Amino acid sequence: MDSRRWGRWMEEGSNRRIAWDEYGDVQVSTVFLGIDTSLGRGVPRLFETMIFGLPNGDEYQARCATREEALLQHREAVGYVRGVLSAVSSMSVEEPPPQPPPMLPPGFRKLNMGTSEE
Repeated sequence: MDSRRWGRWMEEGSNRRIAWDEYGDVQVSTVFLGIDTSLGRGVPRLFETMIFGLPNGDEYQARCATREEALLQHREAVGYVRGVLSAVSSMSVEEPPPQPPPMLPPGFRKLNMGTSEE
């Protein structure tokens, strides 16, 4: 595939989206990146799963080499989000916002420090 054809293919978003789930304001997105973000160091990283919109403002990311791994990461991220939202919905109004459960799916890393009212 020449670079122009690849560029046109990449511009078409539906070609890149592997999975997408929404739970209120929280989104779990898994996409094909189109480039190897490992830059030739180690296992290729061609797919990315991200979690956006958690109640505390945290965002998470994981990258992997294959579509199968990406789908597994997506399912794990969805399970994590459901756990966080379940914990939040069971809290009383007086309690402070929860932190995410300590068991983030394997391979995920935190992208930001969340939002805090200090």
